[in-house]
Amino acid sequence: MWAQWTQFRVDNVTALVREVREWIDSRRPGLTLSTSVFAYSTHERIHKLQQHWEAWIEEGIIDQVVLMSYAEDTNRLESLVRPLLATPSPIPIIPSVRLHDLDRTNVTDQLQALRDLPTMGYALFATAALSSEVEQVLRQTQGGSSDILPEREPFEMARQRYELLQTEWELAVRSGNLWMDDDDLLQWRGRTLMLAEAFTLLSQSPTADNLALAQATLQAYRADFDSLLRLQGLRDSYQVQTWRNRLLTLEILLNYGDRLGFAP
Repeated sequence: MWAQWTQFRVDNVTALVREVREWIDSRRPGLTLSTSVFAYSTHERIHKLQQHWEAWIEEGIIDQVVLMSYAEDTNRLESLVRPLLATPSPIPIIPSVRLHDLDRTNVTDQLQALRDLPTMGYALFATAALSSEVEQVLRQTQGGSSDILPEREPFEMARQRYELLQTEWELAVRSGNLWMDDDDLLQWRGRTLMLAEAFTLLSQSPTADNLALAQATLQAYRADFDSLLRLQGLRDSYQVQTWRNRLLTLEILLNYGDRLGFAP
């Protein structure tokens, strides 16, 4: 009986989200619907909060998930977020940092940890805590600025992010910080260029065929990535995992663009 009662409440919450989606679509088609959710495990969320947002994603009634992954330290933040980002999602799942009561070092550490995970970005809570010190941290950790919004131009964002990743790899090669034998390096550079061309083609001409080409090229690239970078993985496994995560983020961007119909 308790399981049935829990499922009844879960279904009612989902029905409310569905009703909001339908109401928005009837008045403002194309408007992005995001939802802030607790960063608990699925089991804990369903039984405590009846918040089954994985089902909302599967049904296609939300466009973004913002995790309220508030934590006092980076280890706790990663323990909350990593399991929820482990599987590629058709929509963005965006972790959050609660700025209140965090010192500059902690904010910097948490933001850097999120940048190394497979996510399109992060949310900051809340605007009242956006001090000049936090703004300085953001300027230092953001790298460059972009006028591209991933929810509006996901394919161009994927192209830009991959371009930054290419630059990072080339700097590692030139500085001698990338361990790879000559044959693997030659093959890897060729595959890297092929993927760049697929992203550029998709960005310039977002068709279903070009999207399928980019997805297939990225999938093949990811499948061989560990093999080509096996020596680097022995030297710096964290760095290779970070690159893996960034490639996964590119897949999420392509999936998101596909879901929203950016490649007719």
